[in-house]
Amino acid sequence: MVDLFFDGRTAPSPDALDRLLAERAGLWRQLTQRIEDLGGVGQWAWGGPKYGWELKFKRGVKPFATLTPKPEGFVALVILGGAEVSAVDPAELGEHMRATFESARQLPDGRWLFHPIESERDVADTAAVLALKLPPTIRARLAGSRGG
Repeated sequence: MVDLFFDGRTAPSPDALDRLLAERAGLWRQLTQRIEDLGGVGQWAWGGPKYGWELKFKRGVKPFATLTPKPEGFVALVILGGAEVSAVDPAELGEHMRATFESARQLPDGRWLFHPIESERDVADTAAVLALKLPPTIRARLAGSRGG
């Protein structure tokens, strides 16, 4: 079954994905819903034999996030530009996301956060970091709708 994710001929089915992710399948569904709530539209893409199938989210025409399933888990990739990196308050992040953020190097095209999703806190932190990629007016509207 893992081989299905490294065979570029057919995108994985929801059942195959659930079997691969095992206990983390619920976290996958939570995060994909949060990304969609932020305006992300996902599409499966073949990442090559090293990464297998990836669910790539775009917001409009711009890349937004990538989720890469692996046996019993998955990794979220979020690329933050300079302004977005400056907007991150590490003190507001959980320990796991804070470690990912602080260990990621700042590259010319942004800071690439490869974050293994292991808990509901990771889902919430990933969604919060993704919200920084939204235009300020939309971020303000989202913050207002949450009462803060």
